[in-house]
Amino acid sequence: MSHTPADSPLLIVEDDALTRAFLVEHLAADGYDPVEAATVAEALEELERSSPCLVLSDLTLPDGSGFDVVARIRSADGIVSRVDPATPVVLLTGRDSEIDRVRGLERGADDYVVKPCTCVIGTGSFRKASRP
Repeated sequence: MSHTPADSPLLIVEDDALTRAFLVEHLAADGYDPVEAATVAEALEELERSSPCLVLSDLTLPDGSGFDVVARIRSADGIVSRVDPATPVVLLTGRDSEIDRVRGLERGADDYVVKPCTCVIGTGSFRKASRP
């Protein structure tokens, strides 16, 4: 199932309120319909509710990890659950070690972007990941 920014929300999973607000503002200006989650639990609820075109997730969250979000998406059947297992996921995190990048990609993330990043780099990565 492919989506475009105009027809489906983009889920931002970020526990830092300022970073989340920054992402919401800039992605809305780029034509996305951002929805927000501050925890893994909120992200899982929002995945079922909104069927996002793309998930942008921090790795370090108060109740788990962005890896948990990726695992839930990739294990979905897309039938009983409204979660599409092909939903693109970009991990956006301050963890910049090579092993974290490899783990993220091996666990099913479509891209791994290290914070801080410029809006141009981030938006380019998000567009690339959300292409059909």
